[in-house]
Formats: sequence, C-alpha cells, structure tokens
Amino acid sequence: MTLPAEAAHKVKIEVAGTDEEQIGSKVFQVSRITVNAAPSQVQSVLTDYPHTARIFDNVVKCKVISDKGDTKLIAFTVKSMGN
Repeated sequence: MTLPAEAAHKVKIEVAGTDEEQIGSKVFQVSRITVNAAPSQVQSVLTDYPHTARIFDNVVKCKVISDKGDTKLIAFTVKSMGN
C-alpha cells in the first residue's frame, strides 16, 4: 500500500499480511493492516475512491455504483494474486 506524499508523514501503516480465507464455498483474499492515525484520516483515505488505485497496490480500478448518502455500493477490480 502506498499513500500520497501529503498523507504519508501523518499515517503509520503496518501490514500484517494477506491470506486466502474460505467462507462457505468461496475463497477470498483477505489483507490485514494496523493503521496508527485518527479515524477521520483513515476514513478520508478509504473513501477517496478516485485515488484508490494509487493508494492500494492491488486495486486496478474503483467505481461508485450507487451513492445514497452514507450508504455506497463500490465495485473494486483487483489484480489476481501472483501478478
């Protein structure tokens, strides 16, 4: 994960790892991180949808499908594992 220069000095991120987890019959890629930052800073980064691919290395694109105020449906296209 990379952050824009203006945010990088304010936020400390520790990557705990990425694993595959099976839920029911589906296998998901699950990443865990620890973020040392104010909740408002974290929310600002996580909801900056136009720049998601710059921040998260495995995201190819991000699109807001539905926006109903506090409720949003977001589609992420991610790189396959190993690429």
